[in-house]
Parts: sequence; structure tokens; C-alpha cells
Amino acid sequence: KLRPNDYQLLSAMGKVVAAMNDYKAAIGYYKQAVEIAPQQAVVAALGDLYALTGKSDEAKQQYALVESIRLTG
Repeated sequence: KLRPNDYQLLSAMGKVVAAMNDYKAAIGYYKQAVEIAPQQAVVAALGDLYALTGKSDEAKQQYALVESIRLTG
């Protein structure tokens, strides 16, 4: 059964497709997961993928969000 709002499943899918070097799909999965529940590790992974794909501004935004989550969590 599909669970489109399961951030843990979306995060896991992001990790799997990133390992397969499908960074575009991985970013999509991680973005969906972050929209549902911005977990520190997932946001950091999204930032890493943005950095890896040359999207430094987007990466910086995610890293700033990681710091914000850390400070408020």
C-alpha cells in the first residue's frame, strides 16, 4: 500500500535512489519528506545532494535549516 505522506518512507526512497546516483529523484523524495516533517538528518542529506549537484544556494538554505532545527529541537 502506498503511503504518500510517510516521511520516513520518502526519506528511505531518497537514500536508495541517491545510492543509485539518481540525484534528481533523490532530491524529489527528500524534498517531499522535509515538507511533511523536517528532520535534521533528512534536511542535511538534501543539502548534501544540492551541494553535490552544484546547487550551492539551495544547499546553504538546507544547512541553515539544519542549524535552526538543532537550536530549537
